[in-house]
Order: sequence, then structure tokens, then C-alpha cells
Amino acid sequence: MSKENQKSPNSHHIRANSLNVSCKRRGHKVYFTLKDRNDEITFSTGVRINSKLDTDTFTIYKNPDATSLIQNLRSSFYSEYYKLELAGLKPNLTDLKALVFNRVGVYNVPTLFGCFDSYYTDNYHNLLGRVYKKGTVVKCFRMVDNLKIYFLTTYQNDKLQLSDVRKIDGQKLVDFCRSNLGHKHNHANRHGELIKRILTFAVDNQWLERNPLDSFRTKRKDVPVVALDEAELELLIKTKLEVEQYEFVQDVFLFCCFTGLSYIDVKDFDYKAIKTRKDGQKIYNPNRTKTKTRSFIPLVPQALDIIDKYQNHPYCLARKLSLPVLSNAYMNRILKQIMVITGIKTHLTTHVARKTCASYFINNGVPIQSISAMLGHRSIKTTERHYYDRSEDAVVRDFQDFVSRKKEA
Repeated sequence: MSKENQKSPNSHHIRANSLNVSCKRRGHKVYFTLKDRNDEITFSTGVRINSKLDTDTFTIYKNPDATSLIQNLRSSFYSEYYKLELAGLKPNLTDLKALVFNRVGVYNVPTLFGCFDSYYTDNYHNLLGRVYKKGTVVKCFRMVDNLKIYFLTTYQNDKLQLSDVRKIDGQKLVDFCRSNLGHKHNHANRHGELIKRILTFAVDNQWLERNPLDSFRTKRKDVPVVALDEAELELLIKTKLEVEQYEFVQDVFLFCCFTGLSYIDVKDFDYKAIKTRKDGQKIYNPNRTKTKTRSFIPLVPQALDIIDKYQNHPYCLARKLSLPVLSNAYMNRILKQIMVITGIKTHLTTHVARKTCASYFINNGVPIQSISAMLGHRSIKTTERHYYDRSEDAVVRDFQDFVSRKKEA
């Protein structure tokens, strides 16, 4: 063969023997496919178009800027691939993609930890005060920190790429949280759910082609509902506490037992927002702070008595409060002391009052649909799964009523 007919070693013809770059349009985005002897990957370039794409010439009709960008991308892939071959290296197409994209500047793909931080910032930190309370944001921050601990411990590398996450990491993360961080089953599984959401966030931002944890599933265990039974509730009502702050906590706790309000919602309670229906029933229907859903709470006599008790109380008047609600941590400390004083065995926290409300009313014949509306739940399943256990007394009472009806018939 004459020298005139020999191709230059730098020609695309020789490079194409090792690597083939093709393009196609999906929706309004341009996708590239890289294919060599060993591998093939398809990914979004991040280039959005609204006109026809010529896949042979990498030309976008009436869009010279986008045309120039994807043609430069194609040339860069060939060039960088060939450089790796000349250096005697075996090119990895995923690494080649990251190398070219970062160099050309189509978009900057963050590291795995950078993606964690972006997810937390965009979905929680920036929404503090508008969508989420401080406690929710702090909880997410701690969980993201636990994800970093897992990947650092497992891979000994703080520069991991998103593409380094494997399917097995979902279950390994859950196991790590249980064995190394001492988390219980459900809390450990929440971390598995979080990493899956974060990787979906990366796919949505076109930092990752697909979520390696798409098929990963977590399974939470049903946790027994912790609530006072009727005997314990009656005992708490009848107990007289001498210390004023203990009485405050007792009354606020009981108010939540009869209204279903959470701590943050009872803290914001305003008796002036109570409305009276035409039938004389007093109701309170606030938007829940946590979920922004509306609760519909018919106020029973026990709740109204507590409201009346503090309407002109010096402590509440001085602080412009409707009820003497102390800090959540302080109330929980006092509730532990009340357990000792009363002999109540159920572990008392402010949230137990909300669950007591559901169990008490449902076991006494109030339909679960009404209780779900009272608690501000979007789904009755939430009420069934997390707020209500049918008591033995209620089951026996139902069957006794059944037997009585059959006898009367």
C-alpha cells in the first residue's frame, strides 16, 4: 500500500474501529451512546432541543449553538478514548463520560457526597421555616451524615462517584445502621429509603443514568401502638398533683388525649379559634404544622373543662397562652415523674397522648374514619397502622353486643 493511501493514526476512521459514538433524541433531550468492543452505555448529554436532530451529522436544525456543543462532545469522546489507547490503558466508558463532561462543561456531575449535600440543601435546608420545622431538617441532616459514615467505612474513600454505588449497598446500608449505629429495624430501613430517594434525585438532575437501587425494597415492621388504656387514663385524670408545673403537664397531656393534638400543635393552640356550630357543638379545626392538612376536632367536655380552667390563669395571661405548654423535653421529663407518682406502666411521652386519643375514642365506638379526620391524617391506613390497637375489652364488648342482638332477634 502506498504512503498516499495510508490513513493518519489520528483519523476518526481508526478511532471508530475501537469506539463508536451515536446520538438520538428522546423527548426534548439529546442522548449519546458510546460503544466499544467491551461495553456500551447510553446517557443524556443534558442538551435540550425543540427541533429536528440529524443523527448522521450530529446537526440540530436551526440551532447552531447546540449543534456545535454535541459535535464538540463527539470529537472529545473520540479524542480522549484514543489518548487512553495510545497510553496502553483499557478505556472505561463510564469514566470516559465523566472525564469528557467535566472537561467540556456540559454539566458538573457531583461526587456521591456532593449529591448528598445537594439533596439535603434543596429538599430540606432551603425549606426550613416554610415547609419544615427545625426538628425535621435536623433529622434529615443526621441521616445524611449516617449515609456518609457508611460509605466512608465501607469504601474508605470520600471521593466516590455516583456510579460507584451498587445494588448491594441498599441492604448493606440497612445492616450497617443496625449493627454499627445501633438503629432499630424501622429506623435502619428509613436510611435505605433515603439513599434510594437521593439516587432518584441524581437521575432527575441527569447526574446518573439510572438508579442502581430501583429494585431495592425495604420492609418495615409493625410497631405496637404505645397508648394508655382506659384504666390508666382514668387514673391519670383522678390523680391530684401538688406541684404546679406537674399539674400543667398533666392537664396539657390530658387535653391532647381528648383532642389528638401533637405537641407542636397544642403549643400553637388558641382558644379564640374555637367555632360553634349551629347544633351547639364546639369545634377546633387547625392546619397541622407537620403536614399542613386540616384537622376537624369536636371538643368533648373534658377538653372544654381544661380550656376553661386556664382561660384566666395568671401563668397563661402573663405569657399570652391558651394553655400552659412547657418545652417538649421538659414535659417528657415531668411525665416520667408522673409515671412514678401514679404507678402507670405505659411509658409516657407527649406523643403518647395523641395515640391514646385514637385508641380511646375508637375503642368506645367512634368510627375510625372520624378519628382519622380528627388527627388530620391523609389516609385511614396511617391511623390503622400507627395510632390504633383494638383493646381486648372492646373486642369482648363487640361480641357481647352481637350475642345480645341475636337473643333479641
